[in-house]
Amino acid sequence: MCRRIYAKHKQALDLIYEHRPDRQQTVRELLEVWIKQNPELELDHCSKSNIRFISKRLDTDVLKQGSGWTSSGRILLFEASNSEDHVTVRVVIGPGPLETRRKLFEMAHAKQPPFKPFSKFYDRWNTILAHKLITAKAYDLHDDDFKAELEKQWKRFVEKELPTIVNAIDEASWMHDHPDSSSRTA
Repeated sequence: MCRRIYAKHKQALDLIYEHRPDRQQTVRELLEVWIKQNPELELDHCSKSNIRFISKRLDTDVLKQGSGWTSSGRILLFEASNSEDHVTVRVVIGPGPLETRRKLFEMAHAKQPPFKPFSKFYDRWNTILAHKLITAKAYDLHDDDFKAELEKQWKRFVEKELPTIVNAIDEASWMHDHPDSSSRTA
């Protein structure tokens, strides 16, 4: 029966399939636009499943010594993890000089909340905060309502959560030191 329906309506069904709603792509496009429009944020490397950005206040030389993650060389990034049924904004310490990475990890342990780091320090990536931006419940909403809910939650995060996170990191005195070229990379 399915084969007969497909044979009879192949063109219409292919067109529907090609233009089916893609919430992950919608989320990516919206977040990228909102990040670009915010003068305090800088977009980094993005994919459909990970939209990365940094606060310009945290875009310091000390945190631009990374390698093996994004071409920007940033060690610390905010990453909107864009799944099929939820979006979680994480603060991630990526590959870079071991001393800088450890200082970030120790700072996150000392400043709980807002941070909630794992107890173990990992070699390459460490999530020091995970904030659920939008949950599976919102994915049941109609497109316009979904977009409105995403925008509402994004604005709430940017206005309430983000400043607290940025201030906590920016307060670290070592954040504004010049990079030490002798640091070992992990």
